[in-house]
Order: sequence, then structure tokens, then C-alpha cells
Amino acid sequence: MACTAAEYKMEELYAAIEKKIKASGYPREISGADVYDDICDQIEGKENGSYILLSKFEDDVIFEYHITVMDDDFNLGVLTMRTLREYLRPILMNKRTIQTRSGRRVCHTKYPVR
Repeated sequence: MACTAAEYKMEELYAAIEKKIKASGYPREISGADVYDDICDQIEGKENGSYILLSKFEDDVIFEYHITVMDDDFNLGVLTMRTLREYLRPILMNKRTIQTRSGRRVCHTKYPVR
């Protein structure tokens, strides 16, 4: 079954999320779609503005999202992943390149809200 242009774009977005998280050193399997859905669940009903949101992504993993919510999309500025052993902080997604503390350069983009 062929996917629509919108579905293809979302699959690319999920893959980009996964790639950035894995590149940060996150040691587990990760689904970009699950992260995106978690963010959408976290921001549902929120007014426009900037938020720091915590999500218990797995039993021993907490994701900290630094998000700006807008009318039709959101900007994930920073995603911090905390495990029992590691503290990983990739800077994600705002259409500009930023250098992280570890020296990695990452790109930022905006995401549409479902």
C-alpha cells in the first residue's frame, strides 16, 4: 500500500527523531513515532507558550522536553534523557545548528501538532 505525502513526511520526521536520539548515545531501542506521540500527549490542551515537561518514557528512563507550543505546531528545543546510569542531552530540532556540550553539532526543526 502506497503512503500519502503527509504520511511519508511523518515517517521522515520519526526517522529523524530516532537518528538524533541514537546519535546522542541513547543505549536502547527507540521509536520516533512513540516519542512524537508522547510529546503530543504532553502538550494536548496546553496554551501557547514555553514549557518544560517530564515524561517517564520507560520504567527507569525520564525524558525532559523543553517545548514551545504554538497554534499549529511545536518546537522541541531540548530533549534531555535521564537513565539510572547516564545523563544524555542532545539539543534537538530548531532549524539552526547548535553545538552541544559534548561538541556534537545538531540541527533544529519545528514539528506539526497532531
